[in-house]
Order: sequence, then C-alpha cells, then structure tokens
Amino acid sequence: MSKKQTLHIYTRVSTQQQVDDGTSLSNQRQQGIEMSEKLKMNYKVWNEGGKSSWGEVFEREVLSDMLVSIKSGDIKHLYVYDIDRLSRNKYSWNYILREIEENEVVVYTSMGQYDLSNERDDIMMGFMTLVSTMENKVRVKRSR
Repeated sequence: MSKKQTLHIYTRVSTQQQVDDGTSLSNQRQQGIEMSEKLKMNYKVWNEGGKSSWGEVFEREVLSDMLVSIKSGDIKHLYVYDIDRLSRNKYSWNYILREIEENEVVVYTSMGQYDLSNERDDIMMGFMTLVSTMENKVRVKRSR
C-alpha cells in the first residue's frame, strides 16, 4: 500500500486581537482541511497564531520550523488560504520562494494550485507576492 501524502496547512493572522476576537484562523484551518480531503491527502496544521508577516522570516517560529521541514524534504504540499499568509515582505518572499522552488513544493491556495517548476505558475506566484507586498505598504501608509 502506498503512503498517503500530507498537505501542510499554514495559518496566521496579523495580531493577537484577531486570534482572540476573530474566526480567521479557524476558517483558514477548515478550508485547508477541506482542500486535503479534496486532494485525498492527510493534513498537518502549522498555526502561527497572531504574528505580522511584514517582519523577517525568522521572527516567526512556526514558519521557520516549517521552512526547515521544507528544506529536509518532509513537505511537498503546502496550503495557505491566501499567499500573503506567508509574507508581505519582499526580502522574506525571496527566501521563501527559493525554498519552495528548490524543494519542489506545490503550493495550494483558495484561488488555485501553484507548482514553481511550471513557468506560468512561477510568474503568477511572483506577481502575487509583489502585489501582497505593495498592498501592505499602502495599508501602512494609510494607517499613519
């Protein structure tokens, strides 16, 4: 019997208040589980809780641990509700995308599936990361 693959589900919100008062984390988790069922995969949840994605990768313990598992080849399928759950910082994005691509990880979101070995998926993912970075910069300016 072949071993069932695992969909790794990464969940995160930006603030502790969202953890305490919101439903986004549970919604992200539930949608990831539904994706794993659709793909007929087991699942593992990596819950970062309330942590901003603007900072450096290694400021987020769960993401850092997940990237170590990606590097070791333990993760081949990753679900994030929206790509900006991973980062909104272009320097962090470069690091994360390099690890995903070098380790042949397929990324699933609520909007679709992305395999960075495919040129179209690679350019689309690059575009989406630039947009999420820009949106965050605009949001920061507005809040000031």
